[in-house]
Amino acid sequence: MDRARLPSRALLLAIAALAGCGRYYPLEGQLVWTDGTPATELAGSSVYFESAEHRTISRSIVGPDATFRLTTERPEDGVPPGVHRVYVIESRGGPGESGKRPPPRIDERFLRPETSGLEVTVPPKEQPVILKIERAGRR
Repeated sequence: MDRARLPSRALLLAIAALAGCGRYYPLEGQLVWTDGTPATELAGSSVYFESAEHRTISRSIVGPDATFRLTTERPEDGVPPGVHRVYVIESRGGPGESGKRPPPRIDERFLRPETSGLEVTVPPKEQPVILKIERAGRR
């Protein structure tokens, strides 16, 4: 091993350790409407947690009971620590009997991290994380 490169390699390892590379926290949650009822109509939709600090996007498919469990690199590995902007991409299915897609169920602001207003700090103080969302047309 080249001894001249040893200090720089040690420095890189120390920086990686301090940055928390590869450290994830399990995170479960539920989507609920503003009245507190589970948003079961959103089963099959996707929830995304975006971390600017780690440059990651963690994701989950919403279950039939409106719950989700996030993954970043491997199934159910969790999310990195820090602040995450959250957004929801609604699964609206294909065209119905009329040949048209069904109308959106959630307010369009929840489709983008910069407009959703949802933010979660990981690790969260309470599990599961409850995300309150508004129905479309309720503003």
